[in-house]
Amino acid sequence: MAKGCLYATAKLGKDGKYKIYRSGQEANIHPESLVFYLPQKPTTIVFSQVVRTTKIYLKDVTPLPELDLINK
Repeated sequence: MAKGCLYATAKLGKDGKYKIYRSGQEANIHPESLVFYLPQKPTTIVFSQVVRTTKIYLKDVTPLPELDLINK
């Protein structure tokens, strides 16, 4: 699943923001997403939209299990 969605995949950084794999942009999960309210942020996510307001947000977020997303 993640390989087909690589453009819309992000990984959690040490600073608590997500880094989008292909663009390198930093973003946060949008508060309308249920994943925003999880007690622990998932390490890797797939999203369907990037929304720019005062911050860059990811919407329609789905957590992914730990994966190696780099092609070998």
